[in-house]
Amino acid sequence: MEKPKGMTYSRNAIYAVYKGDDFLVMGTQKECADALNVNPEFIHWMTTPTGKRRFESRVDKSKALTALVVDWESEGR
Repeated sequence: MEKPKGMTYSRNAIYAVYKGDDFLVMGTQKECADALNVNPEFIHWMTTPTGKRRFESRVDKSKALTALVVDWESEGR
């Protein structure tokens, strides 16, 4: 999903986080990070080309976290 002009990944992106094929959490970068007890930057990193390559190279993907940007929200949430 392409980033709309004027929006940022840290404030406006809505992420869906999965462990293998199992859905874990959906929300902003901070909401997902809080729910998973990880650094907020890690949530965004999983959506980068490097993060996706790292996930794809895993032998057992069922134990690996991955994330997708599924939507964008305005500041008013």
